[in-house]
Amino acid sequence: MIQNQLFKVISIPLFNDNYSYALFSAKQYAEKQTGVKSKIPCYLVDPADSQKILQFLDVFPDLQVSRILYTHKHWDHIGNPQQLLDQLKQNARLMEDYRVIASKLDGSHIPTLTHSVFDNPNDKETKNETSIEGEFQIDFLYVPCHTTGHVLYHFKPHNKTISTEESVNFERQEVTGYNLYSVDECLFTGDTLFIGGCGRFFEGNAAQMLSNMDKISSIQNKNIKIFCGHEYTKSNLEWSSQVEQNNEVLKQWYQEVLQMTSSGIQTIPSTLQKELQTNVFMRCRTQNLQEIFQRDPTQIMETLRAMKNSNIIDIPQNMNL
Repeated sequence: MIQNQLFKVISIPLFNDNYSYALFSAKQYAEKQTGVKSKIPCYLVDPADSQKILQFLDVFPDLQVSRILYTHKHWDHIGNPQQLLDQLKQNARLMEDYRVIASKLDGSHIPTLTHSVFDNPNDKETKNETSIEGEFQIDFLYVPCHTTGHVLYHFKPHNKTISTEESVNFERQEVTGYNLYSVDECLFTGDTLFIGGCGRFFEGNAAQMLSNMDKISSIQNKNIKIFCGHEYTKSNLEWSSQVEQNNEVLKQWYQEVLQMTSSGIQTIPSTLQKELQTNVFMRCRTQNLQEIFQRDPTQIMETLRAMKNSNIIDIPQNMNL
């Protein structure tokens, strides 16, 4: 078993292909195994199905919900927030000082919101906001495009530099029917960044999504574990491996994903390094894609998204697909 990892993350499959997540302290989890009686504060990300969340908490009775984090306003990520909160209270699974967090823009769809971030956002000038949570911190990243108020949640150690060896370390376990991951730094990306893909531009444009990819790319730890909102990896890579046909790393990763999915293994988490190598939406600034598309990075992003929406692999001569 890997030692000294800061976080435990459990994936909670919802609906057809959604993921919700529970995150908590690896140290407190280990102490609990030795008989410590205190509850473990738990962070829920996009808990859109209250029934599935309560079922999950029944399996892990030592967890107590401390924070509920919503990446964006779409129904398959927020569900019925009031129903969830009421049921958590009724079942005594909510800490007294709980918080429900989202952006102010998307938070208008979340009646239980207690704390908003990015109250006055500006696409180009908005800096990350941060919350210190004991031994770790959460950086909030503003990434408008899929929705105008989409937020990413970056969990990392507070006042500690992670060594390369620690950063690469990763463990997946099956615990009572759930996948439990041991990680030291992680990013919850909702519907902005998928493994091998990105979200549709429902309320934004290609320039915004390119800026979002740049923001994610700038994260210092390239081995950060990425947990996205949907299990789209197989279809994403099937398509993109035909678009960037000379990317051997992408082709190899696609073959690995085929083996994983055929065995029923979740493809999460990815790493930033892997996405920079294999996710065409993160590669719009690379020489390879610019040679393939003969367009600037924003135009490449726009073309890629239009091609993916139409499920075509032949690069169009004009932008009007």
